[in-house]
Amino acid sequence: MTNVPEISVIVPVYNVEKYIANCLESILAQTFKNFEVVLINDCSPDNSRQIAESYLEKFAGRLKIYDNEKNLGVSLTRNKGLKISSGEYIFFIDSDDLITPTALEEMYTLMKNYNAEVIYIEKYFKADDDGKIFEKKISQGAKRVSKPTFEPEDLAERVDYISRKNFWGTPWSKFVR
Repeated sequence: MTNVPEISVIVPVYNVEKYIANCLESILAQTFKNFEVVLINDCSPDNSRQIAESYLEKFAGRLKIYDNEKNLGVSLTRNKGLKISSGEYIFFIDSDDLITPTALEEMYTLMKNYNAEVIYIEKYFKADDDGKIFEKKISQGAKRVSKPTFEPEDLAERVDYISRKNFWGTPWSKFVR
């Protein structure tokens, strides 16, 4: 493993003491190991930060915890994470979300194999607080798809394709160089 991580996983944290441990466990379980976790506490009033601190040793130096001086909201907190991160690739995860154990490895491999700038995640699951999956989606924005897709090669076609809202703007559905 090199000193500079390949991937920076940015986790904004606010009022998620109920979920943050599971989120960090899912990141810790990754088969791809050359990553850092940049966790930014957005002045959370609960025990989210303390729970995250309990994971510092488990991540063996790959978990970095920062605090906002005042509550900035999720977008500005993510932006702070971008400034702090050092990986070649960025992945945002919400602090109440989970990722599969091979998620970072799969996205990293696709980026390398296709020399891509962005990977858009088309498949995700929704679960209740007990972890029971109640919805499985494979989609691009409002349009459902049955298999992975690739953007057109022509730049004008790409812009048209994206502008027709075929992609969600959610940060957690992208893996970016």
